[in-house]
Amino acid sequence: MLPKDTQKAIDAILAAPSETIADLICEMRNKKQLSSLVHDLNDCVLFGEPEQKTRATQALVAMGFALR
Repeated sequence: MLPKDTQKAIDAILAAPSETIADLICEMRNKKQLSSLVHDLNDCVLFGEPEQKTRATQALVAMGFALR
């Protein structure tokens, strides 16, 4: 199960227009939330349930991270 803050962040990222993602990233960085979010997303990609993996991957791609 994802922490509620992580789930909210995923929802916000996936719902946001692509031109506002940079602002969301800056906001999370300024609040010192970006590192823990990326950590949680990576954990979801590696160890999550299939739906969690998909949503976490989509969020990371939307944020500009390249995945293999």
